[in-house]
Amino acid sequence: MLRITFILLFSCLSSLSNRAWAQYYLEDINKYYVDEILYRKIHDFPELPLYYPFADGKGMHPNLNAIPTFSKKVALVSFYVWDNEMLETRVSPLKQWSGSTWIDDEGNNRLAGDLSRYCVPQMRTTFDSLGTILLTPDDFNDKQRAVYDSFLMKYKRSYRAKINDSISYDVCASKDYRFIKTPMLNNDLIAATTLGELATALGVDAVLIIQNDVLFDGRYGILNNIHLYMYGPNPMATDSIPFNKKGYYNGQLYLQIKMELFGRVSQYEEGQITYENYTGYDRMVRLMVNNLYREYRKRSKIAPKTK
Repeated sequence: MLRITFILLFSCLSSLSNRAWAQYYLEDINKYYVDEILYRKIHDFPELPLYYPFADGKGMHPNLNAIPTFSKKVALVSFYVWDNEMLETRVSPLKQWSGSTWIDDEGNNRLAGDLSRYCVPQMRTTFDSLGTILLTPDDFNDKQRAVYDSFLMKYKRSYRAKINDSISYDVCASKDYRFIKTPMLNNDLIAATTLGELATALGVDAVLIIQNDVLFDGRYGILNNIHLYMYGPNPMATDSIPFNKKGYYNGQLYLQIKMELFGRVSQYEEGQITYENYTGYDRMVRLMVNNLYREYRKRSKIAPKTK
């Protein structure tokens, strides 16, 4: 009875706007919100009513019905923090986050590094429970490392279209990963193809990217949203018969999982950091991985269109 009352109470709280969540610290969200409530903050793309796979592999949606078993080996190829305002104001990450402690004296992104090291062990455990091996760049062999280091991301429409070449966003990524920005448009099939081909070259079933939307307002460091992207080869293409005709692509976005969070992770007073805590971040990512698995399985049961 107590648990039911608890869930109902926080069901009411979860109806608050996302911005209202920002008055909470991440550790408090983790402490007081049960899984049932947090799952309501997780969204997937493409949504099931908009998922239209074709039997021959045409289009942007993968025919997961052809590969109903969840991926057995995946690689996390990029992990970074991001604020879209940088594109609007056309400033560098150093300027955007000036006054925070997110970038250390050596030019590494301490926030991204801390978050990745905090959650990857939990990700490995969760994927392992699903029968999936998770690789990170530290796990790559020499051949995989060469592929990863030489990888060149391509887009239909680059996020850098109006950005001066002197501005680099590489510092947004954890130093253990390359900065591979997800496309501005979910239907960017050139980006999807490029990442699907990367998965094939690495010898994995799919590649993952985690983007953490963050905000620094001078006093608080806020984790807004977490995005988990899964890209892979077109299930209907083969190494010997790749697609090379209009409307067919060798890579596709399998799923995008987004968690709306808006939780404070740091606090500053007179330019000095007085609070920093990432407790609960690993749990949020665990819930997202579990949701990724469930949504993949749902889509794998959908019969593809024949025409």
